[in-house]
Amino acid sequence: ARNLDVPVQIPDHYSNMIETPKTDIHWNRIRANKLLSDEKVSILEQIETSITQLELTCTLPFHSWEEAQNILSQNIVQLTGSLQSISETNKTRKQEEEKLETEIEELQESLRQKSKALGEVKASHTKFMRQESIIKECLLPLQQLSQVSMGVVENEKLLDKQMATLFRTTDLEDITEEDISLILRKMRLSLYVETFIKAKVNGKMFKYADKDFLLELGLSMLDACCFLFHRQMIVSA
Repeated sequence: ARNLDVPVQIPDHYSNMIETPKTDIHWNRIRANKLLSDEKVSILEQIETSITQLELTCTLPFHSWEEAQNILSQNIVQLTGSLQSISETNKTRKQEEEKLETEIEELQESLRQKSKALGEVKASHTKFMRQESIIKECLLPLQQLSQVSMGVVENEKLLDKQMATLFRTTDLEDITEEDISLILRKMRLSLYVETFIKAKVNGKMFKYADKDFLLELGLSMLDACCFLFHRQMIVSA
């Protein structure tokens, strides 16, 4: 143990031997050598067990204390280097871990922003869907009105043809009540067709009707002026 520079604590039974009388020195030496041998074997077994647990490369069992010392020194140097390498590796991994944590935080922030943008897009899409629904609801009446207006245009064209034929073939004094209804519609005074029919207004009355006569029939001042204007245009033509 002294050659290996290993501190060894003297067992209590060795202390008792020191106080043994000189007559028993030889016997005590034998006992001491036996106990020291047992202690050496125990220490070597502990060393071998430690080496086996650490998975160190060496030949077991040891044949001498010097061999054990050399093996231990070599493996201590090896383990010290491994410890430094592991420490450096842990430091590098710690830096990589911090870098990854930073990247994760940036990605999470980016994800929050994209989630917010997605929510805005969804809200905008919902708004457009509602507008689309409203437009579809309004589109059908507009299409119906368009068809009606097309019918009105066709009726206007037909009315113009009938008016042109009427004025080419018939004098204004000879027009019938039905012709008067046609002319009133062309004047945009269809509201008063029934009034003229009830009053039995004929062509001559139609040609010479004045403002007072028209007001008596129930036309408003504006409509009476409109009638007189259009009647004058017809007469001039």
